[in-house]
Amino acid sequence: MFRKWGSEIDGQKQADLAQDKPAKPATERVATIEPKGGESLVKQGSRTPATPANVSIQKMSEGLTLTKGQKVKLDELAKQFNPRMSVVMQRQDVLTSEQTKAREDAIKTARVAGKKSQDIQDAIYTAVQLTNEQKTTQADARKEMADLNKQLSEQVMSVLTPEQLEQLKKLWQEKK
Repeated sequence: MFRKWGSEIDGQKQADLAQDKPAKPATERVATIEPKGGESLVKQGSRTPATPANVSIQKMSEGLTLTKGQKVKLDELAKQFNPRMSVVMQRQDVLTSEQTKAREDAIKTARVAGKKSQDIQDAIYTAVQLTNEQKTTQADARKEMADLNKQLSEQVMSVLTPEQLEQLKKLWQEKK
């Protein structure tokens, strides 16, 4: 299940939406992307929204020292992929209000009982009871998101040098 990024809309944005004005960029929930080593993917002091492509790029480049040119190319990739990934994530959000409440209750109950991640997921699945249509919609969206992540990963890898790719391989093996 998907929780919308920056799902709370302030009063001004609601008024703008009611008058069909374009929404101002969200700044409520932002994160600066900083790989290990302290080197930021964005300029010091700027804020980058924690959007799907930004998070994926940050995870893929974590621990690498990137040049300014590489950072610019990665930022361009994020701008290219964020809208498409956000749309797919919204399609995954198929729960009715009753199912959302059942999901929240199942999570609380499972956590109080001290259950671990997979047991919590099982409790959610049992409580929510998705319809076949909802299951199909989510499965299609997950497949599309996997395809987008694969495309993004390939493009990120094309920005990296052979040395960085080798370093990345070692970092990923250490995580296993």
